[in-house]
Amino acid sequence: MRERVLCWFKASAGLLFSWDGLRFCMHHRFRSVLGVILVATSGLAAPPQHDPAAARPLTDTQVQKPLSDALTGPARVAYESGRLLLEANDSATAHAKFKEAYDLSRSPRLLWNMAACSKLQRHYAMAVSELEHFLSDGAGQLTLDQESRARELLETLRVVVAPVTVRVLPEQSLLFVDGESRSTTDGAFQFLADVGRHEFRAELMGHTPAARSLDLNDTKAVVVELAPAPIVPDSMLNIATLAGAAVEVDGKAFSVGTREAVVAPGPHRVRVWARDYKPWSTDVILAVGEHKAITAALEPDDKPNWWVIGTGSVLALAGIGVGAYYLFKPESPAAPAPIVLQPTPGVGGTITLP
Repeated sequence: MRERVLCWFKASAGLLFSWDGLRFCMHHRFRSVLGVILVATSGLAAPPQHDPAAARPLTDTQVQKPLSDALTGPARVAYESGRLLLEANDSATAHAKFKEAYDLSRSPRLLWNMAACSKLQRHYAMAVSELEHFLSDGAGQLTLDQESRARELLETLRVVVAPVTVRVLPEQSLLFVDGESRSTTDGAFQFLADVGRHEFRAELMGHTPAARSLDLNDTKAVVVELAPAPIVPDSMLNIATLAGAAVEVDGKAFSVGTREAVVAPGPHRVRVWARDYKPWSTDVILAVGEHKAITAALEPDDKPNWWVIGTGSVLALAGIGVGAYYLFKPESPAAPAPIVLQPTPGVGGTITLP
C-alpha cells in the first residue's frame, strides 16, 4: 500500500521523469496515471506565447523535453526542490517551489504540478484555477491526451467548489478574502471557494470597514455584498452658563457649568435653569462635524423660585406646609361642660346633652 501511495504522489505531480518510474507504476497496475506522467516526462522548454484560439494540441510525432531538461537556472533548482519535497509528502512547500519555478519560467506544465499539490491539500478551488490556467497557458503545447485528462479532472473538482461573487460599494473599496487582498473589477470579484468558513472584509479610507463571515455548506452560487459606511465626524456642543446651573439637552441632563460634549448632528433643544434666575432655553442646529458654542445668559428672577435646587429638583413644599400647620396649630378649645337638666319632680334620671 505504501508503494502505491508513493506512486500516486509522484504521478499526480508529474514527477516520474524516468522509464523506471513508468515501469514502477505499471507494475502496480496504475495505468490510469499514464496521461499525468506524460505531462512531466515529455518536457518542453519555457514556452513562447501562443494565441489560444488558434492553438492546436501537439501531435504524437512532436516530442516534449522533460521539465528537468527544459528548465534552467533558478527555475530548475526550484523545480527539483519541489520534486524532493513532494516525495517527502510535504505538498504545501512543494507547491511553493513549483510556483517559484513557474514564476521564473512561465512553463505551463508546472501548473499541473501545482494543481496536484493543491488537490493533495484539499484546496480544490485553487486546483481548479491552476488547471484552468494549465489549459489556457499551455494551449498548443500540450498533447490531446494531456488536455483531455486535465478537462476530466476539472469536471470532477468543480462539483466540490462554490462560485462566489463579492460586490463592494463604493467600488474603490479594498477587498480582502480570507485575509488576502483581492482585486475587483467595477466593484466585483468572482472566484471559486472551497466548502467551509470564509472571511470577507472591505476597507476604504474615511469609512468604517465592512466585514462578513460565511459558512459554505454546499456548492450553490453565493453573492456577498460589502458596503463600508462613511465615518460621520463628531459634532460638538459647548454650553457656557452659571456654575451650578442645570443644563438639559433634548430632555436629558447635559452638564453643569461650562462643558463640551459630543452630540448627534441635527436640531437640539437646550434648557438651562438655576435658583433665583429665570429659566432659559434655545434651539440649535449642528451640521456634521460642526463645533458650536453657545452662552446661556440667565436673568435674575424678581420672585425667587425657592423650589429650584442646583440640579433642577423641586422642593417638597407640601410637606413643609403640613409641618407648619401642626407647628402653629392653636390649642383645641376645652370640651363644653355638660348641660345637666334638673329632674322634674316626679320624673327620675339625668340627661346629658352633647
